[in-house]
Amino acid sequence: MTKIDLQSSLRLLPIQWCKATLAGDLAKLLEGEHFDGLIQILAHTHAEMTSDEFRDAVEAWLTTAKHPRYGKPHDELTDLPMQELLSDLRAHGFKSFIVSGGGVDFMRVWVERVYGIPPGHPTGKLVEALREAPTRGWVVVDMKQDWKAIFQTE
Repeated sequence: MTKIDLQSSLRLLPIQWCKATLAGDLAKLLEGEHFDGLIQILAHTHAEMTSDEFRDAVEAWLTTAKHPRYGKPHDELTDLPMQELLSDLRAHGFKSFIVSGGGVDFMRVWVERVYGIPPGHPTGKLVEALREAPTRGWVVVDMKQDWKAIFQTE
């Protein structure tokens, strides 16, 4: 979507989100408990896209966007210990899945390439996985919270 298309498209959204988008004011878009502005803009600008168009847009973004601090593509800045854990689990017959607090459709585009999680294994939202885990017999590993318990170094 070009900036001109975006300008005409945004007329249906609250003015503060439109101004922030056009000005590149990410801080404004990230305000609110659920990043309200960003979520509204994303929902609005992606509403008419097909799955293929969305996948292509994500791939294009991944090949061009660089992390502002590290200057590397975002999919190169993933957690190596997580990649190693997933690889070890698969080598021992475990199925691995990935959940995220972010956009599921966005994650599906690149998780196989980065984490080795095939398209047939669902990618989902964390809250859904935590709710379903006990009934399905899943063990949910939180890399931040559970790391020391899983890999005891002492």
